[in-house]
Amino acid sequence: MAEFDLQQKTLEEQQQEYARQAAAMLHAVKHQKNKLNKKHGILFNVFVAFMWIWAISLFAVIIWGFLISLRDGYDYALDPLRVIPENFDFKWENYWTAIQTMEYNDTNYVMMIFNSLWFSFGATFMKLWATTMLAYVMAQYEFRGKKALYAFLIIQIMLPVYGQTTANFIFLNNLGLVNTPLFLLALGAGHGMHFLIMHSYFSNLSKTYREAAEIDGANDFTTCFRIMLPLGMSSILAIGLLSFIGTWNDYSTVILYLENFPTLAAGLYKYQVEAIYSLDPTIYFAGIFMAALPTAILFIVFNKTLMENITIGGIKG
Repeated sequence: MAEFDLQQKTLEEQQQEYARQAAAMLHAVKHQKNKLNKKHGILFNVFVAFMWIWAISLFAVIIWGFLISLRDGYDYALDPLRVIPENFDFKWENYWTAIQTMEYNDTNYVMMIFNSLWFSFGATFMKLWATTMLAYVMAQYEFRGKKALYAFLIIQIMLPVYGQTTANFIFLNNLGLVNTPLFLLALGAGHGMHFLIMHSYFSNLSKTYREAAEIDGANDFTTCFRIMLPLGMSSILAIGLLSFIGTWNDYSTVILYLENFPTLAAGLYKYQVEAIYSLDPTIYFAGIFMAALPTAILFIVFNKTLMENITIGGIKG
């Protein structure tokens, strides 16, 4: 009996020792976790502070440029660093003057707006159509040479854009697509980062939808346009908005391939380069802010759609 009591006492002591060790380990883990949280909290706060400083600096530049657009040209030449116009004399008529006077290649401001509209909508449609169709087929169907085609598309994305410019220009010029609205046909290549995003979305979309439609007798076109594409419409809209904004602000493509149809971005850039000595900066800034207004409105209105669909590395539905 005494020996049994001794063994029980020893067992209890061991259990207590194990409990103390477990408590010590738990305390050490909590202490280390608190240190890591504190360290991560400091880094996070530093990052947030940096992002706030960066955002404020960008906003300050925008406000400064807007105030320049409301100043008198002579007053700006005398004191370019002044923020508020002298005697608060804001020149809102600078915006109307910009519409009347700014032109490039015999194309006035109004025509540049028209060119921006048809080019941006047309290019967005062609890019979105080709990208969506190619990504859907590559993600949902199996066919011979699929892996080789996908590898080719990835390599195409990796190549420097301007390294292909000379060959592209010669090729399109021989086809008669340079300096004509038919150039939009050349934008339906279907590759690029937007292809990767749409391919990621369609790859994560269950094939059971397509298989169920096939069982019900739907053909490939019916399945694509009435079932699969509507499921990804919000993602397609987000990609379309990004494409439209990028195309609206693209001046290099228009200068190279559509010189006779200058858009706002291209026209303002060439106007600034060619009229460097006679340019009134206040009128020029007024033209810039009017050109940026449509895309700014689009981003503000559809900001929630963009943020809900676009993620790092792909799209979430």
